[in-house]
Amino acid sequence: LTLLPPEKFHLVGIIIGLAIGEQKAISPQQWELLNNTGVTHLFAISGLHITMFAIFAGGLTALIWKRFPLLVRFLPTKLAAIFISCIVAIFYALLSGFEIPAQRTLIMLLVVAISLFIKRKFSIFQILFTALFLVLLFDSFAIFAIGFWLSFMCVVALIIVGSSWLNNNAKNTKNTKNTKNNKSILEKIKFISKEYIITQTATCLITLPILLYIFQKFPLVSPISNLIAIPLVSFIITPLILFTTFFIFVFPKALLFYLLSFSHYLLQQLLNFLQFCNDNVILLEKNISAIALILSFCGIFILLLPKKFPGKLFAVFLLLPLFLEKSPRPNFGDAWVYFLDVGQNLSVVIKTQNKTIIYDVANERFAKSVILPFLRFHSINNIDLMIISHQDNDHSGGLNTLLENQNLNIKNV
Repeated sequence: LTLLPPEKFHLVGIIIGLAIGEQKAISPQQWELLNNTGVTHLFAISGLHITMFAIFAGGLTALIWKRFPLLVRFLPTKLAAIFISCIVAIFYALLSGFEIPAQRTLIMLLVVAISLFIKRKFSIFQILFTALFLVLLFDSFAIFAIGFWLSFMCVVALIIVGSSWLNNNAKNTKNTKNTKNNKSILEKIKFISKEYIITQTATCLITLPILLYIFQKFPLVSPISNLIAIPLVSFIITPLILFTTFFIFVFPKALLFYLLSFSHYLLQQLLNFLQFCNDNVILLEKNISAIALILSFCGIFILLLPKKFPGKLFAVFLLLPLFLEKSPRPNFGDAWVYFLDVGQNLSVVIKTQNKTIIYDVANERFAKSVILPFLRFHSINNIDLMIISHQDNDHSGGLNTLLENQNLNIKNV
């Protein structure tokens, strides 16, 4: 805060969040923008940040050990780098609040460290299932947390895509073993870009059914915003901030200010881009059943398998329930009446076979936290009639919130 005064650098809260995981430093308006564009996972201490910090600490330790041969007599360079990396990873995971993604990452890093120490190779799935077992052993109820499913499912998707890429790369290397690699820089850039887009598509596909099932919404702009935000935040902004944090008591303040102000500038440009995405955001709002969730997972994993895997066309049909499944409605002549829990306020939703009526809309807070999620959960986009009994805030305060929602079609008020 002394280096970047908040009155001049209004994104300093995000920098603090990226540095030490203090999410409260990020304003509600900024969180709303990040949430609407699907990039919130980048602006807190994530598994990727812990891994980068551990690798950086291990690399720095190796450099120091090589500069001072006397240290090698007490502890070999490789063991010292592994030990310091583990200590830093543990410290940084605890600093982040030790949420499920941090637990998974830390356990996987420790298993890798053990494998290097005992000189025994473990497969990536052995490492992942070890993390899965220990996370559930530590907290059995973690299976009900959305972070559990998002974290592990994304890693599985990346493993499948990465394994396919490694197999293809191994075949190409074998075929061209005795020939020179004449690929131009442009071809390499195209290849890397293609693989990056594939991995980004894989993570978006795997998170789509989870977010629809839990939150009944998915920002369709998320793949585009993540395509830009992930490399910028993960490989430029965050390393700069972590580097500054690591040497905050070593480097002169002028250099630290330059690095942080440059990070702030990049963040500002990114948020300008995210604001543009948010202004043109289209939300896919739909309630899906557990059966649709399971079928979509099967379809997505089949699609992520290598090209020659049979049944790719069949996998597309497994995804159809995500878009074609309809929310149940009452029979003709019946009506379902829902009294929403909005404290001492009032809001009632009435559903018939073809109509939806809302009676009173509580206040603004409950309209955002209860009424809109309820409508998303029941896939209600069209409101045929909205009745406001009187103008008191506890009955009409949420009216503007519903009227301004782009995904609601309110015919009569």
